[in-house]
Formats: sequence, structure tokens, C-alpha cells
Amino acid sequence: MFIIATRDINEQRDSNAIGPNLLDRVFVQPNNGCVPSLDAILSNLDPRLWPDEYVFTLAGPALPDCEIAASIQEYEGLSIIIRRQDADSLGIEYDYVAARITLMVNSSLHTVGLTAAISARLAESRISCNVVSGLHHDHLFVPSSRAAEVLMLLRDTSETATRRIIESK
Repeated sequence: MFIIATRDINEQRDSNAIGPNLLDRVFVQPNNGCVPSLDAILSNLDPRLWPDEYVFTLAGPALPDCEIAASIQEYEGLSIIIRRQDADSLGIEYDYVAARITLMVNSSLHTVGLTAAISARLAESRISCNVVSGLHHDHLFVPSSRAAEVLMLLRDTSETATRRIIESK
């Protein structure tokens, strides 16, 4: 199934931004078990920039008292992604400051090539990208200083995919 999320425009003046409380309604549409084509997904990326900066760090023996955006257990310990302001206020060390961009397109975990296509496009501009896939959306963590450039590249990727779809008809 596809999930289409809508947001209250009055709560969000910047159409490139997103926050955890901005999604006000979610409509679920069946997709008959089909995984859409890569171009169909790329043409609907709808990238949204979160307002905070994020950092990657290793959790200590106890989890920090803050919201954890994502975590993964590694051999060295539990890696976590948290807001930079939380890390600073808790005295947690980090060395990578990232902007978080959520692709609002509902991408299936079965989709082939989405991460590769985005990574390749950003690599052309020498932009690092750490992708975290959720059940419904992919989240890109990119250098904060290049967030606007990444949004532009993602929109261009969507437009290019849309042109390919139109030209193939």
C-alpha cells in the first residue's frame, strides 16, 4: 500500500521543512502488491528538510535523555542519531553535523535502486549522504552546509525522472 501524507499548510510556512507534528492526516491506498517503477518513485521524491541539525554518536552505557532519531547496534556499541542541540546540552561528542531530509514519497523496502540513484547523484557533486530507511520513508543525512544544494539536486532528479516517464509514453 502507498501512504499519502498531508500536512496543514498553516502550521508550516516553509514548504521545504518538516517536523514530527506537521503530518495531520494519512490516507492509505492499496497498490495491489505492486512495487512502483524506480522512475515513478524518483519523480515523486518530495524532499523535506527538518529544522534541526543532527549528529551521529555512540551511546554510552545508558541512553541519553533525549529523542533518538535512529539507532543501530554495531559491534562497537549502539550508534545513535540525535539532534545537535541535545548532544551539545548533554556534552556528547560528535564530529559529523548533518541536515536531515526526508523523502516524502512512500518507498517500499523492496524498491531496487532508489538509494543507489540518490547516492550517485549526490556523489557527482561530492556530497556525502547517509541514508536511513524507515518503513515508509527514506531519510537522508547530509552535511548541513550543503542541505540547500541537496534539495535542489533531489528536485532536479525528480524532474528528470518525470520527463523520462512522459517521453516513454
